[in-house]
Amino acid sequence: MKIYSIRACIASFILLLVFINGFALKPHTIYKNYPHKKRKQKTETSSRESHNSSDQSSEGEPGISNDSGIGDEGVASEDAPFTHVDDASAQTFRASEKIWRFANELIPFLQTPYKYGGEDTTGVDCSGLVKRVYARAFGIALPHKAALQFKLGKAVSKHALSPGDLVFFYDKRFRRIGHVGLYLDEGQFIHSMLREGVVISRLDERYWKKYYAGARRILPLNR
Repeated sequence: MKIYSIRACIASFILLLVFINGFALKPHTIYKNYPHKKRKQKTETSSRESHNSSDQSSEGEPGISNDSGIGDEGVASEDAPFTHVDDASAQTFRASEKIWRFANELIPFLQTPYKYGGEDTTGVDCSGLVKRVYARAFGIALPHKAALQFKLGKAVSKHALSPGDLVFFYDKRFRRIGHVGLYLDEGQFIHSMLREGVVISRLDERYWKKYYAGARRILPLNR
């Protein structure tokens, strides 16, 4: 069996971030150039363009939603900015291998467009991205619905997040789970946004802080 050293696995994860930057998905650059005027104009347009998805049910309790259907409309790119975790070397050998697998499956999705109900590199929504990465990297079948994914694994505090953890957000129109992303490192997460596709955002940005619902860990750190 080939042994992956901790440093090699960490290097693979760093390589993912390098690829992200190379594809012009660097969080800070995008955020600094984010046009407030255009965002406002797009918001007015989006209200006319929005379609009735199966995830648009009546208001419920936090974390509860209409679980029928597949896919998530998620968060529109004009509504929020799209733009590090504990010392990775302190993680176990197997945790480092987990990071390597995680990064390896994410790279093909860079610059993938948004597609409601999609779960491959031709188009993907937020829960579809999570579903596909976990299936390919770890052989774990997850539902294609953010609200259902929120019910799995164990709860993780924001200060204890690890690469690969699922981070969830409320739908801004209803008090229910409407969006999910995959935590990367140092407060950054990767996700698919309506009309913008796969991008990087930061948990400390105002929008994401306001609608943050919690995080779940599907894989134990020592897997």
